Amino acid sequence: MMKHLPRLLILLVPCLAPAGELEDLLSGSPTLPFAAEFDCVNAFDLFASFASLHCVASAGPPNAGDAERIDRALRKLRHHGLVTAEEAAGTRVRICPLMNGTGLVPAPGRILLDDGLRNMGDELFTEILAHEFVHVRQFEKLGTAEFKCAYVREMSRCGGCQDDGHPLEKEAYDLQERVRALLARIAEEGG
Repeated sequence: MMKHLPRLLILLVPCLAPAGELEDLLSGSPTLPFAAEFDCVNAFDLFASFASLHCVASAGPPNAGDAERIDRALRKLRHHGLVTAEEAAGTRVRICPLMNGTGLVPAPGRILLDDGLRNMGDELFTEILAHEFVHVRQFEKLGTAEFKCAYVREMSRCGGCQDDGHPLEKEAYDLQERVRALLARIAEEGG
């Protein structure tokens, strides 16, 4: 049932299939020979690795304004106690083209933000960065393997959702909403 596999897995099947078994996979065989060794950590890593490689391969030369924009957003988040100095210093943030979504934490201490955010205001950029820092904290709190498995399990449970129906995302969206309200209040007060 190849049509039910995620598109990414379909792209990678020729790389993963042992020699001589590709024909079975392509003929719709319901069993995948490598499935017994493929777990939730592998599932997360498969997606995160593909997104990271796409990011690196598609990014082009660094945008001169990216570092400054990231720094401005981090200063706002630190000023309001939403990100600690240690978290900011220990996390690499990069802006690059993502295939889906506005941000991704592919590994502990690493945030990828979609280059489409370059066209958005500083407030939206800051709230998306705050959202992604929640995932950085979740990695730290749960541990790498448990975060990856929890993320994949919940995503599977909710049919692939990445919204409030996914508990790890709900926590991130809750902070994102608080940051949005905070920044709106500051703007209203003229600060």
